[in-house]
Amino acid sequence: YELIYSNKVSTYNLLSDSIIKRKSKTVNKRTEVIFEIYLGNAYKDFKKRIYLRQEDFGGSKYLVKRSTDENKWVDVDSTKTILGYMCKKARLESDSTATVWYATTIPIPDGPYSFFGSPGLVLEASSKRVYFVAESVSQLTSIPNIEKPKAGKVVSEDDLRGLALKFLVSTHKSE
Repeated sequence: YELIYSNKVSTYNLLSDSIIKRKSKTVNKRTEVIFEIYLGNAYKDFKKRIYLRQEDFGGSKYLVKRSTDENKWVDVDSTKTILGYMCKKARLESDSTATVWYATTIPIPDGPYSFFGSPGLVLEASSKRVYFVAESVSQLTSIPNIEKPKAGKVVSEDDLRGLALKFLVSTHKSE
């Protein structure tokens, strides 16, 4: 993945078409479902407080929409150095399993996937489902054009979970 931030707008995109991880789950004694974990491309506009994540599944495209104000981080008394940057640890107020390490000297409230809203750029993030760590930080020589995604039905996180459950149930019934 690559995170590009410019003038309070960012994109977070998969660099290749590969799937990040495969995970299987046994639905019953006969059926095993393979989940392809693909954390869709994300777009954030911090001025307009919009977060959009593109998701494709079941043959349809979706744009998961939420506010960039939703994440409330609480600092934890812990620091470490990542890529030469002093970082502070914080946990998500609403989910203690979600933690980030943000660079105190890079005042950009962004990070991978939905790990944003901390006082500095997130260089490491984890939850019970995912783990991210930055491989490099660089300043671009030219300002890229960051476009808001347009393709897909706009849904909430809860709507998408409901659609995924329906898809899983219909796949199970067809066997």
